Amino acid sequence: MDKSQYEEMINNISIMESNKSLIEKKIYIFGHCNASEELVDVLLEHGYNIEAVLDNNTEKHGKDYRGIPIVSPAYIIENEYGPSAVLIVTRFYETMNKQLRSMGYNGEIYKLVDYNTYAEYSLSEDTISRKKERVENGRILVKRLEDKYPGHFRIFCPFNALGDIYFAMSYLPYYMKKRSIDKCVICVPDAACAKVVRLFGDYSMEVLLIELSVSYFTCFVWWFLNEKKLTEEEIIDIAGHYARILEHNKPHCSKFLNKLKQDKDLALGVFYMLLGV
Repeated sequence: MDKSQYEEMINNISIMESNKSLIEKKIYIFGHCNASEELVDVLLEHGYNIEAVLDNNTEKHGKDYRGIPIVSPAYIIENEYGPSAVLIVTRFYETMNKQLRSMGYNGEIYKLVDYNTYAEYSLSEDTISRKKERVENGRILVKRLEDKYPGHFRIFCPFNALGDIYFAMSYLPYYMKKRSIDKCVICVPDAACAKVVRLFGDYSMEVLLIELSVSYFTCFVWWFLNEKKLTEEEIIDIAGHYARILEHNKPHCSKFLNKLKQDKDLALGVFYMLLGV
């Protein structure tokens, strides 16, 4: 969770406090991760008691964080008496919300951080609608850049990582020479990044909001999928390659890799998640 997301979480907690949304309710947190631990810390500082942290990972069950037990989501159904609220601060709000409702949970469910401006992990109608809008915004941006910079190679620095941009700009002349690129336009997210680019010469440059850069990428992913017309077998192979990298870096993911080999729908989902479409 970065600074802006943390501030969003704090702001949403303040709103709930103003609305007395958590008064006299058993509080649960769904999903044990670094972000949820930060949420626990804040709630404890504000004097709230937390009943439990719900998590689907059976290996975490029986453990605790700051004395708060980590338990199966079924716990909330088995112990559902009196008003309660579930707070979600992970990226998987849609899936978790659906899981709780399908289990029969009727209490309040709150989403405290909207991570998914750029990468979403659900197939809700709302998500699909935003993706379509993003593709259309990307098409408009593509046309504008093509008209303004005809024949230019387009380079995107979609996040304000000054060190990464400095490193990339150091390498850029060699890259352009190797690829026989005569002219380029560099797209950065803010003025600070633009200043870093200027250190390396008088390049054509556009300052774009991060969301516009992501729209641009989404548009090209859409084009790639439609023009290249990848077969399901090719998509599954790409997803499997990703999973093998994941297993190499994180051995505990071997169960996920085995499941991926057996579940075509899961493999397709991983592929689309990687592309952020």
